[in-house]
Amino acid sequence: MKVYNDGEFKCDRVGECDMNICYLRNTCDKINAKYSKKYEDGFKGHNDFYYDEKAPVICFTNKFKKGLYGDGENAIINGNCFTIQEWDDEDDYVIISSDSQEVKLSMKLFTKNFTLAHAITTHKLQGTTITGKVCIHDTNLMRRELLYTAITRLTTLDNLYVPEPVELKQIDHYKFHTNKDKDWTYDFTNKKHYTYLYSIIDSEGNMSDIKDSEFIDEYKDEQIKVMKHFGYNDLDELKKELERLNGLQKFKDIKEGTYKRIQKKKKNDNGCITTKIRKGKQIVRFRIVIRGKAHEKQWVVGKKRTLYQAMDLAIAHQIEMSN
Repeated sequence: MKVYNDGEFKCDRVGECDMNICYLRNTCDKINAKYSKKYEDGFKGHNDFYYDEKAPVICFTNKFKKGLYGDGENAIINGNCFTIQEWDDEDDYVIISSDSQEVKLSMKLFTKNFTLAHAITTHKLQGTTITGKVCIHDTNLMRRELLYTAITRLTTLDNLYVPEPVELKQIDHYKFHTNKDKDWTYDFTNKKHYTYLYSIIDSEGNMSDIKDSEFIDEYKDEQIKVMKHFGYNDLDELKKELERLNGLQKFKDIKEGTYKRIQKKKKNDNGCITTKIRKGKQIVRFRIVIRGKAHEKQWVVGKKRTLYQAMDLAIAHQIEMSN
């Protein structure tokens, strides 16, 4: 098994485990709902799951900030895992513990901030080590770095299980799921160079032809529209892509201000992922229309989140909303 270097992964050890790593939050919810039935003698909490003593739980909010509960090493943050040690609904408390601390919370505070942790996403488990048996799900959806992260949470490969036999080859470094519109999908293949393809909007709302630049920040004082992030091996490949995009009828419609009307008529069941610059910050946004109602969510790229991490979050959200 050479996941990272050669992009290959094979595992035929099938089995169910009390600990599961998933790519999709939807998969996590289904697994946790199944394990919730073990705790029906306990109390009902987040997601209508049942909780009882010895149940693993994880903090899923950022509400435990400095000064609200704990401080420094003892602070509870998003992604911290615990085990329920004791609870009492009449006295209104839940005691949870980890290797480093034991905490007593009110039932209300626990319910609003913790959920079952029999299944956790790969993103949540970064930096965590798991000693027991683990089943990894959604391997076909993970890009190379995420699958590598999931596997290296284990102390030994003898503890690695899958829900069904898996054999993957040529796993992409950047495996993004985008909309069906091939003209504007993100090209994050393993290329030598990467650039932003964008157009500058003047004070009258007119758009220039599509240009390219590795660094968008140099145009932070101007209003720009990013069309796509493009990977290429040589300048001829980049030149052909610029000519292709500038020759598209869609871009002509955008320049003439008629694209919004056309876009509303176009049906896209999977939604759309776009990126743009707002006040000097890059933003990845997902938008989908369900039963005539638009749903939007965005992720800001900064010191704590790279563009690739923001895209991963947008894609995971897209898959959940599309199912």
